[in-house]
Amino acid sequence: MQHCSRFKRIYGDTPCSFHKRLRLQSATADLVLGAEPVGQVALRVGYRKERKFVAEFKKELGRRSKNFRKEILHR
Repeated sequence: MQHCSRFKRIYGDTPCSFHKRLRLQSATADLVLGAEPVGQVALRVGYRKERKFVAEFKKELGRRSKNFRKEILHR
């Protein structure tokens, strides 16, 4: 437990939340730079189910991953 408290003090987040944020940042880059389907991106960043990835993405970034990609590509 001491390690989690120390981690949170240093990084401002729990290890689990920090890791999730890194995964979503990686996915965001993949969605912007690549043409792979969302499901493939989800698998690459560690989500076994596309539905779970889409829900987490929307929760953290406020929009669905497909919509995010479309918005970026049409700028």
